[in-house]
Amino acid sequence: ILHGAAEILYSPALGKTEPHMFLSSVAGTGKVADAVNQAIRSNYLNDDSTTEEQYSGNLVLVKDIVIKYLNSCLLPFDSLHGGYVVEELEKRIGCEFGFEVNGQCQRVVFSGMADRIDRLDGGLVRVVDYKTGVGSLKFKGIESLFSDIGAERNAAALQTLLYAMMINRTDDTDVQPSLYFIRQLNGDGYSPLLEDTLSKSMVYSYSRYKQQLEDKLQVVLAELFNTDIPFSQCEDAKTCVYCDFNTICRRQ
Repeated sequence: ILHGAAEILYSPALGKTEPHMFLSSVAGTGKVADAVNQAIRSNYLNDDSTTEEQYSGNLVLVKDIVIKYLNSCLLPFDSLHGGYVVEELEKRIGCEFGFEVNGQCQRVVFSGMADRIDRLDGGLVRVVDYKTGVGSLKFKGIESLFSDIGAERNAAALQTLLYAMMINRTDDTDVQPSLYFIRQLNGDGYSPLLEDTLSKSMVYSYSRYKQQLEDKLQVVLAELFNTDIPFSQCEDAKTCVYCDFNTICRRQ
């Protein structure tokens, strides 16, 4: 619902040189509630004729929370930060990725939906991913993103880096991966940049990690597709609690 409402609200800002000025004028107005209701009908209920009076009690609570997230977090954050142009919203992105298994060339297709793609002053592309849950922008180097221990992996960071990879490979341009943890945006000094605690630096562009990430992806994919290597249960049993495949594995 939040993604759909944000797309509605940000659409008029597409291509504007100072979108933060427009977004500032939208925050706190009736346009926000209208966008949320439209997103509920289109993206959640799949029924454009539904009225607010027909919402369940739980849906009313969700509606109010999303309105608050937009008015108090997302719109104010983007209103306070200039230096960008919104170029794409809810953009389907993807790329082919080749690797080798036992001397044979294989390929997979990475695909995803980029919540927003901006053009920063200076020409750098920024891919923005909205997250309504609680999370971290920190990761301990590329190797940690593929760790066998679930607690060491930062799935949101990996997802955003993969989005940057897709855009980089498709458009041959450098990309800045950015995470908007919505509930944290109104905190003092929030930055959407990923932070590599291993090198003690912020991730300003994908190019710095391109070789490392793509080399590691080739190794991981080669292992996954190698029929000589049997599947085995992970050593970290905590991972199994929320795993989509635990009914097949039957570990739990």
